[in-house]
Amino acid sequence: MSKMKLAFTPIAQLQAVTENEIWKIKVRVARMWRFQNGDKTGDVGGVDLILVDDKGDRIQACIRGKLIPKFENDLGEGECCILMNFKLSPNLGNYRGTGHPFKIFFTWSTYLKKNCEEIPNDSLRFDCVSFDDLLSQNCDEKVFVDVIGEIVGPCNLKEITVRNAPCKILNLQLKNCGDSIINCVFWEKYAEDIHSYVQSFSGGAIVMLCSLMRINIYNGKFTIQSGKSSTKLFINSDIAEINEFKEKMSKDVMSTTSCGSQLTLSNCTQVSLDHIPFENRKTISQLLTSYEETRCCIYATICALKTEGPWWYLACPGSGCAKKVNYYLNPETEELEMDKFSCEACEKIVSSTKTRYQVHCKVLDHTGTASFLMFDREVIQLIHKSAYELLEQQVQFNNGNELPRELLALEGREFVFTVYKPETSKNYTPSTFKVVNVTDDPAKILRFHSDDANESDIPAIGPHFSNSTETTTNLVNDVLEESNNSTSASTESASTPTTKRPSTLAIEDCVPQLSSKKLKGDVSLLAEEDGQLSSTKIKTKSWVCD
Repeated sequence: MSKMKLAFTPIAQLQAVTENEIWKIKVRVARMWRFQNGDKTGDVGGVDLILVDDKGDRIQACIRGKLIPKFENDLGEGECCILMNFKLSPNLGNYRGTGHPFKIFFTWSTYLKKNCEEIPNDSLRFDCVSFDDLLSQNCDEKVFVDVIGEIVGPCNLKEITVRNAPCKILNLQLKNCGDSIINCVFWEKYAEDIHSYVQSFSGGAIVMLCSLMRINIYNGKFTIQSGKSSTKLFINSDIAEINEFKEKMSKDVMSTTSCGSQLTLSNCTQVSLDHIPFENRKTISQLLTSYEETRCCIYATICALKTEGPWWYLACPGSGCAKKVNYYLNPETEELEMDKFSCEACEKIVSSTKTRYQVHCKVLDHTGTASFLMFDREVIQLIHKSAYELLEQQVQFNNGNELPRELLALEGREFVFTVYKPETSKNYTPSTFKVVNVTDDPAKILRFHSDDANESDIPAIGPHFSNSTETTTNLVNDVLEESNNSTSASTESASTPTTKRPSTLAIEDCVPQLSSKKLKGDVSLLAEEDGQLSSTKIKTKSWVCD
């Protein structure tokens, strides 16, 4: 019997001509989300995906019911795969993920080949619609859209009653690089997450990419609204679309928002101190003696960086996750597979990782010292280099076990830190506090200067920290003792990248591969970053809501 190799079909040419026709497509998963059956919480009806091929054409796919465990773990946002033997059905309904006339449905006999050869369409992951097309109502109201813009309008969180139940709603405006503005409505967790981010943001432009938003036209008024589960928000994330948008932003335009603070473009240096959004300012002493859960701002100087343990860790590359990964233990062979990693948070086995920052620093003000922990977003904001790039630089110069000079240069500098503190009791105080934002803007630092600061009262930095500042020579107490409550560490030795990479690293989507070359000595992979948003909950790695 002769055999015929099945050829790839472009997404644009997919159509249900005959009932038993078999197609083969090579695609990247642009988006992936779960949806519920009706209003029952936790009753998962299926998994929806947006697939894009190398031409940029898109199609929506769906995995229903009992098929979810069969396919879900082999799929992830940003990953490439080959699909064969699926069902095509007309793409109907009032809320569609794409404008393609058909929709893919997985069946039990569908074949999924993951980890296939990369296809050059990562830049086509989002299909942002122009504001002009939206405002002229040239878009199909039944098809979800991607939009990107700067938050410039009111950002007020309200609670209303919908179907006899309380509901959170937030209205805001997005502006493109010109003068066009569109009105946006966000519901429930999306509303809370955006409001929380804006309230804690310490200045500069807030650029947001909204993936899969609904178009709503009511009484002639146009808005875009968050979907129930399809929408995903990228807020000031280090992705190509947001970086390109910021480059295009006019350098002499100031944007404002009336959410209790004023937001300005990052290039604007004249900032009114009355508008700095630091509503909950504390000293280190107040931070250490408070018990309630809080997100507060602290003006302090980095007096030392931790030298014991690595300043980076290997993280899960999955969208919505920044947790630490471990080498995969094959349960059948009872051997570690050094080219695979397991992520406990995602419950997935991955073949690639992301290199992320975790920098422990000792900070001081006139009331005391504390230990802060900064992750990817905050460190990149300060030194403008990715952890992957910096680690590769260290390896090339055989300095793998030393702190990079770019990090050491942070010692002695003053910053305003936005810190998260969990609820505690009188018998327990965290040994380390997580930084969720940081700035060295002179206007914001000036706001925090205290005229009665007494530097002679500053306690000592402890062991395992470097110290290059003169103010710490007479310090006496060590307040950074690692305890069981501090960030946990593992002891596996980690592979590191050695091939030269571009200087710009897309934090959300870039998945650096690891080689077999290793750093000298043992390298601990410390605690995972309590990272990105998942299931519409904002986190601080890259501020992504889904």
